[in-house]
Amino acid sequence: MLSTITWRKSIVSFFLIIFLVTALSGGCASTDPFENHLSVHMIDVGQGDSLFIRTPSGTGLLIDAGDAAGGGQVAAYLKRLGVRQIPMVIATHPHADHIGGMGAVLTQFEVERVYLPPVIHTSRTFESMLDTIESEGQHLIAVNESMIVLEEGDVTVRLL
Repeated sequence: MLSTITWRKSIVSFFLIIFLVTALSGGCASTDPFENHLSVHMIDVGQGDSLFIRTPSGTGLLIDAGDAAGGGQVAAYLKRLGVRQIPMVIATHPHADHIGGMGAVLTQFEVERVYLPPVIHTSRTFESMLDTIESEGQHLIAVNESMIVLEEGDVTVRLL
């Protein structure tokens, strides 16, 4: 017969083995409560706009980046989320309070595509953003009416 101490050690060992097998097989809960869900982050950039969307499969989409001061805030926020690359960045229109912070984002993250409305603007902010897109080698796409930029499972992003 097993002594009380041996029996307790056996029980502890059994639960430790079960815990390790569960942890290694991915059975433990994620620390990210939004993993596998669509999440929308409204980033506080003061007087301006910035929105980050993450699809259930992890694809990131950034809409605007606030003004020049807001770009650092957007980049810091995204880094805290663990973002390293942003497949899609959308600039809604060429006003400084929406695109002024794009330089910080475009240079600090791997960005695949940048979507811009089909407008021309002569501001230094707009020209600087275009220069950054070119120097970073990012793909610039002019948005057309009702363009679908993402279809992923149940998620569709259509630009109007």
